[in-house]
Amino acid sequence: MIVLEIAFLVILLVVFPWMAHRSFPVVMRAIVDGGPDARVREYRRTAASQWVLCLAGVALWIAGGRSLEELGFVAPAGRGFWAALAVAAAAAAALQVQLLSVRGSDASRREVRSQLGGSLVFLPRTPRDGAAFVLVSITAGVCEEILFRGWLMGWLVPRAGLPAAFGLGVLLFALAHSYGGRALALRAGAMGVVLTALFVLSGSLWVPIALHVFVDANAGQLSVAAHSDAPVAEAEMVT
Repeated sequence: MIVLEIAFLVILLVVFPWMAHRSFPVVMRAIVDGGPDARVREYRRTAASQWVLCLAGVALWIAGGRSLEELGFVAPAGRGFWAALAVAAAAAAALQVQLLSVRGSDASRREVRSQLGGSLVFLPRTPRDGAAFVLVSITAGVCEEILFRGWLMGWLVPRAGLPAAFGLGVLLFALAHSYGGRALALRAGAMGVVLTALFVLSGSLWVPIALHVFVDANAGQLSVAAHSDAPVAEAEMVT
């Protein structure tokens, strides 16, 4: 079983990031040149690939004689869980305030639009794209937390200890997002610190999954709001 687990880690941490590096420029060009439905098509492909990897990981985890509780799906309980939930709720509230500000201010929309170049062209621009992006948000929140917080931390902690597993897990999560450039990798690394801390504090996947889904969905809504009155020429934003 250990051989299969190492093979899965290679797929998760090497093969998939390598494939993302190869395919991401193609995806960006497809979005720019592919017409009004291009984003929706790419969102569906992205979600499908992540679910395949996630379900394979869960199947391997169970085949190794471990339970879903050991993966992180435990009943919400304890001070740590409620403290983590409070932190996540505060972060979600701050993001919601930002979204409301962008929706209500021309200046805020222009500022956000100026920041949405490069890899962030992947974010939705229209309400229809935004609705489809919810699938990506849910997929990333569930699948990435199962894989990088539940599976990876569950595999690393018994072998390396919690501090080393924490740092290595965050680093690997950042590197897995390096296909979008240094800025995306750094954002993913910072988010990885928060999500891993919430996972350790709460003792379960529920809080990091909920926050991850909310953060990604909020980013999609923020992009839609920023482009609601003055869309930017997408081809000029690809780097």
